[in-house]
Amino acid sequence: DKLNDAIAEKKKVSFIYNSYGKDFKLHPKREKPYIVSPYQIVANNGRFYLICNSDNHDTLGHYRLDKMSCVEILEEKVRAKKEIKEFANGYSLPRHMAEHIYMFGGPSVRVKLLAPDHMMNEMIDWFGKDFRIHPSSKEGMMEIVFHCNETAMLYWALQYGPFVEVLEPKGLREEVK
Repeated sequence: DKLNDAIAEKKKVSFIYNSYGKDFKLHPKREKPYIVSPYQIVANNGRFYLICNSDNHDTLGHYRLDKMSCVEILEEKVRAKKEIKEFANGYSLPRHMAEHIYMFGGPSVRVKLLAPDHMMNEMIDWFGKDFRIHPSSKEGMMEIVFHCNETAMLYWALQYGPFVEVLEPKGLREEVK
């Protein structure tokens, strides 16, 4: 409720962000509270995330709501959207969600991968329809080019490893290998 109120009032929030320990309990990642400009709450893979910005970054970040504690609304107004890359370049929630499939923060990179033709449904389910298809010299395969968060793409490629081959970027290809 506090996050929704802060978004409506266009005010920053502070919170403690936690991670699970071996005791299966949440523990603070750091003592100092995170301070962010909240913009939107979204659902992804059955979890809710806050899309926001920290003043020391010019990109959007994502924090899971169930890992937040001690949420407080601050008096300071949110950072202007024009100062944040994703908003300045024409923000689209569907595109943002397609490029951040596992809700990792950070920039998107151009990805080129080889996938079987029969994976068209999965490609659209994960990445939307904002990708290009190029013919492949391999029978029954297609080359797909799109933008995605590089860390998220690593996890996705590992999940679909038996079916897809990352062609570019080269660093990601090597990491998947």
